[in-house]
Amino acid sequence: MLLRSWSLRQTRRGSVHADILEVRGRVSGAIVAKQVKLFATSRVEGDITQEQLAIEQGAWFQGRCTQAKRDTPGANMLEAPAPVEKPAPAKTDPKVEAKPAA
Repeated sequence: MLLRSWSLRQTRRGSVHADILEVRGRVSGAIVAKQVKLFATSRVEGDITQEQLAIEQGAWFQGRCTQAKRDTPGANMLEAPAPVEKPAPAKTDPKVEAKPAA
């Protein structure tokens, strides 16, 4: 899920990519964002990769956090994920016949 600015209040399973993310509910999965704020009502199970992280007293977080800046190696994680391309269906040549192995 790619978001620009989002305030998450419900349960979210799976990874979340955002510029600015405010978590007030539950997240089970990875978070990748420039700015992340975990409010006291938040519960996060997963790794966080961010430039800035703020955690209010009472927030629950289980995972690893990694601070990444745009000018450091590996910071491309902060970029939006590339869209997934579906493979083209295989074309069959009607002139080719399958022959059993000898």
